[in-house]
Amino acid sequence: MLDHQHVWRTYVNAGRLHGVKDPHYPEEWISSVTEAVNPNTHQGEGLSRDVKTGKTLKELIEEDPAGMLGSRRAAQGGGLGILVKLIDAGERLTIQVHPDAARAKELFGSPYGKTECWYFLDDGCDDVAPRPCVYYGFKEGVTRERWEELFQAQDIPGMLDCMHRIEVEPGMVVYVQGGNPHAIGGGCYLIEIQEPTDLTIRVERTTPTGFAVADEMCHLGLGFSRMFDCFDYQGKTPEEARAACVVPPKAVCKNEVGTCMELVGKDRTACFAMKKLSFSNSGTMELPDEDDFRVLFVIGGSGSISAGDGASVHVAAGDQVFVPASAGSCAVTMGAGSEVLELRGPAL
Repeated sequence: MLDHQHVWRTYVNAGRLHGVKDPHYPEEWISSVTEAVNPNTHQGEGLSRDVKTGKTLKELIEEDPAGMLGSRRAAQGGGLGILVKLIDAGERLTIQVHPDAARAKELFGSPYGKTECWYFLDDGCDDVAPRPCVYYGFKEGVTRERWEELFQAQDIPGMLDCMHRIEVEPGMVVYVQGGNPHAIGGGCYLIEIQEPTDLTIRVERTTPTGFAVADEMCHLGLGFSRMFDCFDYQGKTPEEARAACVVPPKAVCKNEVGTCMELVGKDRTACFAMKKLSFSNSGTMELPDEDDFRVLFVIGGSGSISAGDGASVHVAAGDQVFVPASAGSCAVTMGAGSEVLELRGPAL
């Protein structure tokens, strides 16, 4: 079982994260070996810790790479390869972009970019109009020159109008390939799985609630000209944008206990994978030994998670469990109505 690792951001939360009082802590980083990039950050911010030993997940992996990650992944030397977040957007996030792997290597010397995928949770906004939304990708005809002009003028309505607005609802999956401009709308509550970096280029100098964004938080040291190299300026029609980012879940298996749905898999990206276990009745779903780690996050309900090595832990909504490869198979036993996410690293 890992701790609740809350992380400072420029935007504010809506009060849905457990134990958070400061509104500028709108994210909980899950099974994280990635440090946050923040002004005046404290050392180790963002690193998940084992609740029993206090050791960081990063330390535990360094002590036993094969046992934690699996023999094949350890031999590749790529580490965990993912970062998972719980995001509580009390306001629209600033318009931003993350580099893809090629640009991250060129511009930041990083082996990873920040391609990401969002699974939207119940946000309590069923009766709210308009629905929470995300902004994604450039519309047709948007050029780098036009985008830079809007940035210099800080014409935020103009910037938003350059992107596609897509309404979201609980259970929806949105995939954001690195290079695509985007912004998560206010009211959104979601789980994010991504490549393990905190490389974020921001084009708004002030957040919607008036927080000034420091220069370094905009360009990450690239400067205000070169940061525009991170954007993909290939425009999309509304239909192309939706097809590129909205991922239809598909059933993997179904029985009397419940359903396992693939939310994002190898047919969309090799960067990570995400499934959802939905329990229509109380019972157990078995996850096979695959010589690999898995991260389990309890969306709702309660029960227990038991590994093939005999270890067992009680879980409830909001709990996260890192299951090392050495644990072998895994049994997830939950009550009716429970939901659990299974999150995996890059494809082997």
